[in-house]
Amino acid sequence: MPTPPATCLTPAALSAGGAPHAALPALPPGIGVGPASGGPPRPPVDRTHYGTPYDDHLDTAHFTINWAPGAATLEQAEAAGVALERAWEAYAAAGWPAPVSSDSYYLWVLLDPELGGTGLTAEYYTDEYPQGYPIIWLNPLWAEDAPFFASLASHELHHAVQYAMRETWAPRGESWMWEATAGWASWLVEPGTRAIDYTIEWYANDAHLAADTMNSGHEYGMAAFTQHLDLTQGGPEAIRALWEAGATDPSPWVDLLPGVYGEDAGTLFARFAVDYANDSYGGTARWADPPLHDPEAGPYSAEAYGSRAYAPEGGGRWTLVVDEGEAVIAGPDTVGDRVEVADGEVFTVTATSPRGATWRLEPTVEDSGGAGDGGEDLDDTDGGDGGGADAGGAGETAADGEGGSKGGGCASAPGLSVGWALIGVVALVALRRRG
Repeated sequence: MPTPPATCLTPAALSAGGAPHAALPALPPGIGVGPASGGPPRPPVDRTHYGTPYDDHLDTAHFTINWAPGAATLEQAEAAGVALERAWEAYAAAGWPAPVSSDSYYLWVLLDPELGGTGLTAEYYTDEYPQGYPIIWLNPLWAEDAPFFASLASHELHHAVQYAMRETWAPRGESWMWEATAGWASWLVEPGTRAIDYTIEWYANDAHLAADTMNSGHEYGMAAFTQHLDLTQGGPEAIRALWEAGATDPSPWVDLLPGVYGEDAGTLFARFAVDYANDSYGGTARWADPPLHDPEAGPYSAEAYGSRAYAPEGGGRWTLVVDEGEAVIAGPDTVGDRVEVADGEVFTVTATSPRGATWRLEPTVEDSGGAGDGGEDLDDTDGGDGGGADAGGAGETAADGEGGSKGGGCASAPGLSVGWALIGVVALVALRRRG
């Protein structure tokens, strides 16, 4: 199959990325018009529909999957149900909260082959759920690609989980982490999957852009960053810990990182960049490499927490000279203002301030006392030299059989009153790059 036209996004994410907007299908009649509720929530055994299901629908343990006549097949609905239930089990086992409304009602899932993207998760407000409850859209045309469709379902369901913890909003400091986490969640559900490998290139090609960039690509590629946190900060619970912090603190995600992981954001991004460039964790050995630059050809620049990579022939010692902003240089074992690398090793420079940075690199010919001078030695456990399940995280293994370039993962949308039109993803077709 060809690459899907667009990954799903929330309207807030689209606004942050400057994308043109088009209307998604209006909320179908009957959704949100639930039976009167009162008293304590009903136990799951009494789960029922919130509103009126379509004539064509399939109910699973936690979902009601609906489609208009001719819009999907029972086989596609069953594939969605299997994938969604598997993701539900994985998130519950990992300690993530259940989506809003799911204690009493089936979660609504709509199969729509005319959806401009591959998936969408939107939140709606009603009197019963003033905090909002989620609805998931999936494009059933991608069900024939089972690994991708499963990752899409995992991605969309995780957006529904995210809504139970934090509200999304338009500024770019917010929505990137929603997509980076939902992409990572595909590995939590299916360790070793390659279904979203193609999205990582959207980070690698533009590693110099700000970490919170929203351009309908980079934010999905930042799943490589959340996987790095998983594999170097204690496992999958490290990602949940970040979201738990964000549930009570609305600060931008970059500002939350130090309190959760005990290191400044600049160091975390620097370690991620150099580990990624040296193929030293997770799926990096098969992911796209960042562009390599000539260290003597500067000056160079990067946006906030973005980076550039260098692999000088013969390696050598290099000193960072910052002309504007703040930055650090990192090698496989060092973060600081100078580095020594062997032939074939890559070092990176990462901008460590919200203003970004401009810098030059100078070869250091004198004996400076060792590779670690001027830098902070990295703990071996933080270097990410092991990936996948063996590293204790949700990262991938080198499993075969799920390669290829597929459509984007999914998205989420800000809360809207029932009946309001959603800002859409149809016009993202022109913006999506092929993996």
